[in-house]
Amino acid sequence: MSPDRLRKAQSLAETALALTAEIRDDFLLRETQGDEELLVETRLLIEDEEETRGLTQATRALTDDDETREMGPASPRTKRFDEDFLASRKQIGSYKLLRRIGQGGMGMVYAACLVAEDFQKQVALKLVKPSLASSQILRRFRMERQLLAALDHPNIARLLDAGTSEDGAPYLVMEYVEGLPLDRYCETKSLPIAERLKVFLTICDAVQYAHQNLIIHRDIKPSNILVTADGVPKLLDFGIAKLIRPEDEPEAEELKLTATDARPMSPHYASPEQARGEPITTASDIYSLGVLLYELLTGRLPYEFKVRSPAAIEKTICETVPSPPSEVEFKGVAEARDKLRKRLRGDLDMILLMALRKEPQRRYSSVAHFAQDIRDYLEGRPVVAQSDTMGYRVGKFVRRHTAGVAAASLAVVALLASTVVSVYFARVANREKIVAQQRFRDTRELARFFVTDFDSKIQAGQTAARRELVAKGLDYLKRLSTEAAGDRELAREVLTGYRKMGDVQGNPFSPNLGDREGARRSYTDALRLAEEYARRGKPADFAWDIAMAKVKLADLAVAGGNYRDALKSYREALPAFEGRDRAAALNKIGFSELELGDYRQALEHYGEAADIVRPLQDEESRTIHAQAALFTGQTLSRIGQTGDALRNLNEAVKMYEALLTKDRANTVRRRALFTAYLFTGDILNAGQRLGEAEPQYRSALVVADSLANLDPDNIQYRRDKIAALQRLGDLLAATPGKRAEARSIMAQNLAYLRPIVQRTDSGTPEIQSYLWTLLTTPFADLKRPKEALEYAMKLLERTGTGEPSILDTVARAQFDVGNVEEAIRLESKAISLLPSDFQDSALRREFEANLKRFRAGLRAPAQ
Repeated sequence: MSPDRLRKAQSLAETALALTAEIRDDFLLRETQGDEELLVETRLLIEDEEETRGLTQATRALTDDDETREMGPASPRTKRFDEDFLASRKQIGSYKLLRRIGQGGMGMVYAACLVAEDFQKQVALKLVKPSLASSQILRRFRMERQLLAALDHPNIARLLDAGTSEDGAPYLVMEYVEGLPLDRYCETKSLPIAERLKVFLTICDAVQYAHQNLIIHRDIKPSNILVTADGVPKLLDFGIAKLIRPEDEPEAEELKLTATDARPMSPHYASPEQARGEPITTASDIYSLGVLLYELLTGRLPYEFKVRSPAAIEKTICETVPSPPSEVEFKGVAEARDKLRKRLRGDLDMILLMALRKEPQRRYSSVAHFAQDIRDYLEGRPVVAQSDTMGYRVGKFVRRHTAGVAAASLAVVALLASTVVSVYFARVANREKIVAQQRFRDTRELARFFVTDFDSKIQAGQTAARRELVAKGLDYLKRLSTEAAGDRELAREVLTGYRKMGDVQGNPFSPNLGDREGARRSYTDALRLAEEYARRGKPADFAWDIAMAKVKLADLAVAGGNYRDALKSYREALPAFEGRDRAAALNKIGFSELELGDYRQALEHYGEAADIVRPLQDEESRTIHAQAALFTGQTLSRIGQTGDALRNLNEAVKMYEALLTKDRANTVRRRALFTAYLFTGDILNAGQRLGEAEPQYRSALVVADSLANLDPDNIQYRRDKIAALQRLGDLLAATPGKRAEARSIMAQNLAYLRPIVQRTDSGTPEIQSYLWTLLTTPFADLKRPKEALEYAMKLLERTGTGEPSILDTVARAQFDVGNVEEAIRLESKAISLLPSDFQDSALRREFEANLKRFRAGLRAPAQ
C-alpha cells in the first residue's frame, strides 16, 4: 500500500472505532466502495487498535529507561528467554551484528552491517524483544517503515530498513550515528546558554520537519539525540513514533490519534496526555522538547518521581507544576549561578513554562512557534510567552538599539527642558483621568477574556462551570456597557459578550443551562445596547449586531413553539447578513416554516443556504451545509418523500462524521449527529424497516450517552439519552427474537429516569417519558401502576387540564390501577381538546383506540 492509502485506512479505522460494532461493517462497506484491499487493511487496523486497548496499565507505562523498568516487568521466565535469544544472535536478516551499543525495556540496539558488504557501512539495528512481538506491534512496524523511511532531514537519523527475524522478533535498521547524547555533549563542551539554545533550535527544526510529514516522535529525550564530533545533532529512534491522522489540510498539526494510545513512553519526558493514555498530538512533542530544554538549561528535570508506581508517576506528571527554571538549584551548568539565574529570569522562564503547560491547547501551537520565541529571545526581540506590555516592548527596543537610543535621548532632553513646567501642570490636571483610564483598561481586559476565551472553555466544561462563568461574565459586561458608547471596538465586544452569555444560558441551538428567561434578558440587553450605540454613532456600524440580537431572540421563540413570531424576526434580520451568516439564518427560517407546515418554502430556503456555503471550505460553513441537509431530510420525510429524505440524512451523517474526525470534542456537532441518526431511525421505523432502523437508534444512543456522561446536568443531553433509550426499547420489543434485550433497555431507561423524576425540579418531559415507559412497556415486571398514577397526578397538577397528551397519560395510569370510569372521562376530555386540524391525525386515532379499550374494561396485554 502507498502511504496515502495507508493514511486513508487509518483515518477510516479511527472513525469506525467510534461506532458501535453493529453499524461498523455498514460504514466500512460504504466508505471503501468495493476497494477490497482498503477494506481488509482497515479491518486489520481496527483489530490492532482493539488489541492495544486491552493492554494493561503496566504495559502502557513500559519504557526504554532502565530506571523505570519495574513499571512493566516481564516474568523471570520471559526475561531469561529474551536475554538468551538476544545474546545468541549473530545475524538478523541480512545484517551481521557487530557489537551491542544499547539496551532498554523494549530490546537491544546493535552496531551491524550488511553481510554482503562486511564492515564497509555500519548501521544501528534495534531488535525488539520477542515477548513484545504481538501482532499489533508487527503490523505497526510494517506500516510505519514505509512512512518513516521517507523522512529526509540532515538532523534526523534515517530509517533504512525494517523487518522481522526468523524467530519472529521485529527490528529497525537506522543510520548509524557516532556521538554523545545531547546532555553529555553540552556538559563535556561546557556550552554556555546561548550555544545550548542554538543546538536546541536545530533539534526543533528536525521535529517540525517530522510534524510537517505527519509524524509525531513521542519519545524525545537526550539519549535519543546524539551529537557528532562535528557538533551536528541527530534525532534518533522513531521506533515508537506514530503517524498523525491526515486531514483535508496537510499542514494540520493538532489532529488527534486513536482514542486510547497505550504505547511505550519515557516518563521523565512524557506529556500529561501520554501519561494518561489519551490521544497524542504534536503538542506532546512540544511538551517533551520543553522538558529537554529545561534540563539543558538547569541540569535538572522539571519534577522528580518520589514513588515509582504507575499511578504515582501519572499524578506527578499531570499535577506537579514545574518551578521557573531561574528558581531551581542548578546542576552541571558551566555559567556562574547568579549570572545564569539572571539569564533565565524573565523570557526564558516564560518560554519554558509555556511549553510545559499541562493543557495541550495552552502550549505553543507548533514547534516552529516554540523555536521562533527562542530565536526572538536570542535576538533581543519580544517573545510571545512574555506579557506583551508597552514597557516590555520598549525595554526590548532599547536593548537592541542602545547607541541610537542614547544619541536620541540627548536631543530629547533639551526639548524636554523647555516644556517641563507645562507638562507638570498637564500631568497634575490629568492624573485622575489617567488612573480612571487604567482601571477601565483593566476591566476591559477581564471582559475581553470572557468575550473571546470563555466560549471554548464553557463548551468543554460542565454545567456548574458554565453557571459560574455566566455570572462573572454578566457582571463584567454590565460594568463595561455604559462606558462602551463612543468606542466602537469595545461596544462590539460587549454586544458579542451578551450574545454568547445568552447562548450558554438558554439558546436551544447550542449547549445551554436551560435558563431561557436569563437568555432572553441577555439577548434583550444586546439588542437595546446595539440600538443605543447605533443612535450615538453610525447606524451602519451596528446593523449586523441588531440583526443578530433579533435572531437570538427568535431562537428562543422557536424553543417555546412560537414559530410565527420567530419567522417574522428571522426575516427582518436577513437583509443584514451575507455569506455563511445569511446561510445560517436561512436554515432557521426554513425550520420555522417546516414547523408551520410550509414545506415548499422550507425546502427552498434550505437549498439556498446549501448553495451559499457549498463552495466554502471552512468548518463553520460545512457545519451549516450539514444542517441544511439534516433539515431537508426531516422536511422531506414529513411530505412522504422517504427515499429523498434518507439520502439527505445520510449526507448529513457523512458531513457531521467528517467534521467530528477533526474535532471530536465539539458537542454541538456531536448532538447534530445524534439528531441525524435519530431522524433516520424514525423514518425507517415508520416504514417498518426495523432491521435498518435499529443500528441508527443504537448509534444515536452511543452519541447521546457519551454527551450525557460528559455533562450529567445538561438537560438537553439528558432528554436526548432518554429519547434514544425509549425508541430503541420500543423497536426491539417489536422485533422477533429481541424481546429480552428490549426489556433490558426499558429497565435501563427506567433506572436512569427514576432519580431524575424524584427531584423536586424535575422537568415535565422527563416525567412524561418515565410514565410512558411504565404504562406502555409490554413487560409485566416493569409495570408499576400505583407509582405511575402518583407521578401522573403530579404531572396533571403541574400542567392543568388543558393539555390533551397529559390527560391521555393520566387516563392510562387511572385505567391500570382499576379506575376505569375516571380513565374514560379523562380520555374523552383529551379527545375533545384536540385542535380541529387533528381530527384525522394519528394522535386522535390513538386516543380513540385507548377510549375504546377503556370502555371494554380491558387491560393492555403484558408479558
